[in-house]
Amino acid sequence: MRLSMASLFIAALLLPSCGDESPGPGRVLVKWEIMGLTCGAVGVTQVKVTLEQEGQAILTDGATCADGELVISDVPADTYDVRVLGYNEDDHATHEGFYSGLVVEPGDTPSQPEVIIKLKQRPGRILLGWSFPEQPGTPCTFIGVSKIEVFVFRADNPASPEFAGDFPCDPGYEDPANLPAPIENGFVAIGGLPNGEMMVNLFGRNELDDRTYKGSETLMVPMGGDVQVMVDLTKCNKECD
Repeated sequence: MRLSMASLFIAALLLPSCGDESPGPGRVLVKWEIMGLTCGAVGVTQVKVTLEQEGQAILTDGATCADGELVISDVPADTYDVRVLGYNEDDHATHEGFYSGLVVEPGDTPSQPEVIIKLKQRPGRILLGWSFPEQPGTPCTFIGVSKIEVFVFRADNPASPEFAGDFPCDPGYEDPANLPAPIENGFVAIGGLPNGEMMVNLFGRNELDDRTYKGSETLMVPMGGDVQVMVDLTKCNKECD
């Protein structure tokens, strides 16, 4: 039986085109270890591996930290960044590792980073605010304070600040691009801090740049977490310098 030209044309449209086929999925093998220590020594129990593109999570899978490796299947052939987060028993991410530019090839042979991803301790943040308890509710202008000096030290190393910066007394009215740290919900967010006991010292300066107020707090910065503190500034007599 002969097929008409119209039938042959329709059949050709229904057949898949070899040139239009996309490469099949691949597999990814990721290996990790805690830098210089073991999972048990730092309290990391679970690990989450995420394949990202432009900062967006594409695929995520998890394993026990002590396993040391994980295979992710059915990964579309493409280029990804690999982020590995280590979680403690409280499901808090305390450690992190990152690998950029993993090319995933199609097929059963796993693609993998060229190195074992080292998980480092995640830094913490201080969400810092200040107040003038001797003059509650009074704007900075009427108190005579134009800027606030902020210093953050490790409690065991007060000679070298982890952070130092000057902020307007009312930072919420300032262009964020001009601030040494961002503002979040009315608090100065100071990130990149090691975990442990930290000391925060603040000084209020007037328009002549004299220190006229001071305040300090000691607090614990958690691994990969935030701690919020409100520092009370009190008027100096002669002990600000």
